Amino acid sequence: MLVPNVITLLAICAGLTAIRLSTEGRMNSPSPPSYSPPCSTGSNGRVARMIKGQSKFGAELDSLADFVNFGVARA
Repeated sequence: MLVPNVITLLAICAGLTAIRLSTEGRMNSPSPPSYSPPCSTGSNGRVARMIKGQSKFGAELDSLADFVNFGVARA
């Protein structure tokens, strides 16, 4: 049950890193923090279903990751 949540937390960290780099003006070209969150956000649900590690907390954490990575970081 912990593995999908760790993947989601890493996606949130990458999204927050992309936000920090853009506010500092150090994001001139696409870098790994800006395009890695969609890859990890898409894979955590599949991993959770594969190992049968789905939880209510994981679903809420995934919603937070989607908000940070696709709502805030992309803007």
